[in-house]
Amino acid sequence: KALFPELLGENIKDEAERENRLVDLISHLTARIPLLYPLAGQAKWLVSDVQKNIIAEVQSVREVTSKKNPEIRRSELIAYMSPYLLPIIQSRAADLASVGFGCQYISEVLLEAQGDKKAACEAVVALTEGDVTAEGHIAQSAAGGKMLRALVSGGKFDPETKTVKLVEPRLGFGDMLFKSLKGRFVEWATSPSSFVVVQLLESEDVTDANKKVVRDELSKGKKTLEKAAKGENAPSKKAPVESDDQQSKKKKKTNNGPKGNAGAKILLEKLSK
Repeated sequence: KALFPELLGENIKDEAERENRLVDLISHLTARIPLLYPLAGQAKWLVSDVQKNIIAEVQSVREVTSKKNPEIRRSELIAYMSPYLLPIIQSRAADLASVGFGCQYISEVLLEAQGDKKAACEAVVALTEGDVTAEGHIAQSAAGGKMLRALVSGGKFDPETKTVKLVEPRLGFGDMLFKSLKGRFVEWATSPSSFVVVQLLESEDVTDANKKVVRDELSKGKKTLEKAAKGENAPSKKAPVESDDQQSKKKKKTNNGPKGNAGAKILLEKLSK
C-alpha cells in the first residue's frame, strides 16, 4: 500500500489535476500496470512475458517474507483503490472510452472494483446515445464495442467451466444499457458493434423480459438485418484505377465486395430458433 497513495495522487488537492494525472497513467502502456494489476492480474493485454518472469521472482520471495494470503491482499488493495478508480469513470467516461487503454480500464474497474458502481455505469451507458453511424460514436469503435460486450456479460470468462462467472453483487449493466438502446436495437445490430446486441441476448446478467423485447424489436427489423448480413448496407466506394503491377498482386483476391455483418448473421440465426 505504500506505493498507491502516490500513484493515486492522494496528496493532490485539485480534483481536475488529480483526474488528469490518473488519465495519463491509464493511457500509458507501462504506467497503467500497477493500477490495473490488482484487478486484471497477469492478463496478456496488460503484462508481457518478460514482466511475468519478474513478477514470478517477486512472488517467490513474498512466499517467504509474507504470511498474508495473496487473495486477501488483492481484495484489500481493490477495496482501497476503488474510491479513486470508480469516480474517474463517472467524470471522464468519454475521454477514457476514446482510446483502447481507457476502454480496458473501464471494463476491469467496473467488473472488479468494490463499492457503488451505478453512477459510473450510467456514465458509460450515456456514451451509447446518439446516431450510431456518426464518426466518433462508440458504436464505431472496436475497443468501445468490446468494452460494452464485456460489461453486458456481467463477469469474466472462466476457461475451466467455459462460462462467464458473474460478479457479485451483480453489475446489472446489460439492463441499464437495454433502456438506452430500446427502440434502436436494429441500428446497433447493423453497426460495427452488432455483437453488443448479441451479448444482450446471451448474457445471464440481462433479464428474460428485456431479452424478449430485444428479440421482438429485431424481428420487426428482420429485413434490415438480412441486408446487413449480406453486406448490402455497407457504403460502396469507387474502385481506384490500378496499374498492371497492382492488379497482378491482387490475383488471389476473387471477391472485393462488401463483407456481411457477422453480428447481424448471428442475430438472424437466433431469431430463427
